[in-house]
Formats: sequence, C-alpha cells, structure tokens
Amino acid sequence: MVKLLLMNLVLIEPFNICRMTKENYVKLLEHLITEHYCVPRTIKGFWHILSNYKENESKEYKSIFGEKNVNVVEIDNRTISLAVRGSFSDNYIYLAVAYHIYLKKENKKEKIGSYKMVFSLDGGVMDDILYFD
Repeated sequence: MVKLLLMNLVLIEPFNICRMTKENYVKLLEHLITEHYCVPRTIKGFWHILSNYKENESKEYKSIFGEKNVNVVEIDNRTISLAVRGSFSDNYIYLAVAYHIYLKKENKKEKIGSYKMVFSLDGGVMDDILYFD
C-alpha cells in the first residue's frame, strides 16, 4: 500500500484522504505539487504538445489558430486537484493540473480549450490531454 509522508509530520494512507481536514488536504496538495514541480512541468508540457500539434496536425491547427503565431495563445485559470478514480480500494489516486487556453484577439481573450497533465503521487506523468472547445 502506498503511504505518504506529509510535511515530515503525518503519515497518510491514500484511502484516508477523504477523511482529512480541509487544512491537511490543502497541505498535502501543496506539498505534492511543489515537491514534484507539477505546475512548471504542466506549462512546459502544454507548449510542447501545442508545438507537436502544430507540426503533426497542421490542418486542424490552422482551423483553430489560422496563420497566427503561438504568441496569440495564453494559458490561465489554473486548476489543481487531487482525485480518486474508481474505488478507494483500488488506491488509484492522482494529481492533476489544468489550464484553460485562450486565443488573444485585439483587446479580448477567447477561451478555446483546455490542457491537463495528470501525475501519479510519486510525480510521474501519467497522461496529458489537450482539447479544444
């Protein structure tokens, strides 16, 4: 069974996460996100996948962005979550960092999609998802 050492103080078993106080839950989430550099890795992953998308799916890319440079793309409104998939008995708990993708047009921003990177509790990248509205 996976166990986590929270801030070198409290040993937490994953199935007990649902019983945690809000304060301890936030501390656990901050600790894991910081320890594994999840936010900067997600930002880097977004720009990498967008570059690959432009290269490998050029027709789709042009239908969304036209001939514009990626300088018109902005990511914002980050969401960080600790989630359980399936049942608690499976111990399938993961971290996710998600951003909304905006296309800058003149003085406005238009939301055009989202990007999410999913991490295991030990910091490994499990998946990343780019989708457009």
